[in-house]
Amino acid sequence: MATTKSISRMRKEEGVQVPSFSEPDLTYSVNLESWTCDCPAFRYRGGECKHLRLARSGVDLSGACRGVLADGRRVLVLDSVVHDYEPQTLAQRFQRKIWGWSWGEWQHALCFDGRSFWRESTRIGTGETRLEQVDPSRWTCDLPAYCMREAA
Repeated sequence: MATTKSISRMRKEEGVQVPSFSEPDLTYSVNLESWTCDCPAFRYRGGECKHLRLARSGVDLSGACRGVLADGRRVLVLDSVVHDYEPQTLAQRFQRKIWGWSWGEWQHALCFDGRSFWRESTRIGTGETRLEQVDPSRWTCDLPAYCMREAA
């Protein structure tokens, strides 16, 4: 996942600086008091733009950066984790022994494409990628079950 620019969270009166999804050196200011944005979509179309939707979601923007999903969509990457799953419980060891289920090392990223939040999960070493729409407040809750799969 390519990344290039950080988002900085400012005081509420100053708003939030959100980078453009398409222009590398451009950022837009979202005013959290009046719920306005200085992007062209907000100025010309009116209504809520993707920068406002992101600010309104309440997701922590510190450390966020640009990225591209496996399917080519431009996104803002808001968080990421890497997990190495090994069977921990008796049930998981049973699943591995009887059914051949395997875990492995996965990288997960919480992404925002302008409309929805997505979890992109990539199995390190194989390049296997899964993409799923998620609730940003619970995006890591089901990772162990999500990463289990039947061995080929």
